[in-house]
Amino acid sequence: KFGDNKMPRQGIVHRLDKGTSGLMIVAKTEKMRSELVKKFKSRTIKKTYIALIGGDLSESGEIKVPISRSKYVFGKFTVNEEGKEAETHFKVIKKYRYLNKVYSLVEINLKTGRTHQIRVHFSYLGWPLVGDITYGGEALLGLKRPFLHAAKLEFIQPINGKDLCFKSDLANDL
Repeated sequence: KFGDNKMPRQGIVHRLDKGTSGLMIVAKTEKMRSELVKKFKSRTIKKTYIALIGGDLSESGEIKVPISRSKYVFGKFTVNEEGKEAETHFKVIKKYRYLNKVYSLVEINLKTGRTHQIRVHFSYLGWPLVGDITYGGEALLGLKRPFLHAAKLEFIQPINGKDLCFKSDLANDL
């Protein structure tokens, strides 16, 4: 039971944005949690996301612009040259046309892990995530959250050194 363990944050190693589906790492012991937190901080855990973007994207690209908290809207983040470094890489999986607009299903790899990073980066370029009302996305086909899914986590297990890869299929509403 999560609530019964006495570890910080009940063993949760990292967070996902509210509404994001997919994989998270939860440690069973404090030693493992501490080692995995170090791996996240050193950026040695590879995180792959799937998102549906409102726009006709190039086949691949990278977005390198700093992010900070918005000075104007509580709980929102924005591109700001005085913010923290943020780097997002993407490649298009498939494109769709719906109501005379092009949408791009993309695979995203984060080199950094800032709060709302994917959502802020794509919105900044004029390509908000479908369903992401906070950052300018449109609610399509009844989707009530950003079309964002943590699809894969890859890392070396800190204690035994084994390569681990975990995958998750898209949530049913996506």
